[in-house]
Amino acid sequence: MIGRLHGVLLRKEPPALLVDVGGVGYELEAPMTTFYELPPVGEQITLYTHLVVREDAHLLYGFVRESQRRFASRRRDVRRCARLPRLVPPRRW
Repeated sequence: MIGRLHGVLLRKEPPALLVDVGGVGYELEAPMTTFYELPPVGEQITLYTHLVVREDAHLLYGFVRESQRRFASRRRDVRRCARLPRLVPPRRW
């Protein structure tokens, strides 16, 4: 899992970001709350990340603060649990 990136911000076009980390360009998506706090293009940046692995894609999301990342991670877990099938059949009264 990729937990944090530190590098140079190369591009920011909502909702996409491009960050150069040691010569490797990472494409991320970020919420608008993160975009409001980003430095200008060409400046150093540190982003906390959340990686979502799906059958058809690996999606990397970036956040300025760790608390934002934790919130997004918990929110995704809650949505995933809501889709789980019921293990116990409903009672009939």
